[in-house]
Amino acid sequence: IIARPPGDTVLGPHYHKGTWQMPYKTAEGETFYTVMRGWGGNYVLIFPENIIAVRVAKNWDGDTGSASTASLADTAFGLMDNK
Repeated sequence: IIARPPGDTVLGPHYHKGTWQMPYKTAEGETFYTVMRGWGGNYVLIFPENIIAVRVAKNWDGDTGSASTASLADTAFGLMDNK
């Protein structure tokens, strides 16, 4: 297990075996999805129901907006709701 730096809250509250566990609030309560973060704003997000999102970015200037995975999570959970 790799620990995150003290005070680092960008990726959320849980880190376990190389992945982040991000909370997501639904109408039924709270669930979690798995995130792997790479340098430059690259993300792999793993959701329930075999949905995987990949974002490849080149964020060399430290744009904090690129750290958010909220729009990808909203889309994935929206797909699950529409089944």
